[in-house]
Amino acid sequence: MENKIPMNDIIDEQIAAEKKAKQLERRKEKIKSQNSKRERSKRTHILIVRGSFIESLIEGSTDWSDEDFKTRMRRITNTNAFYEFLNERNKRISLENEEENREES
Repeated sequence: MENKIPMNDIIDEQIAAEKKAKQLERRKEKIKSQNSKRERSKRTHILIVRGSFIESLIEGSTDWSDEDFKTRMRRITNTNAFYEFLNERNKRISLENEEENREES
């Protein structure tokens, strides 16, 4: 005669497995939320540090409205010198990446 598993045991195992799956899903969401919060905190820190640096370079900029600040930053970044700086920076980064890729190969 076969050993049969009682139906109640099977149902209990299924309920336990579903409960465990829900716990794992909640844990996954919690970790995702924590990572998002950590990334937002990093981004906020970067913005504060960079913003305060810009304010330290430009006397009186703390008194500007947001719109004045945007307008002046657009003027500063819309110059040939700024575009040359960006092009040089991008070339340097590209060369560094190429060197890293060669070293990894």
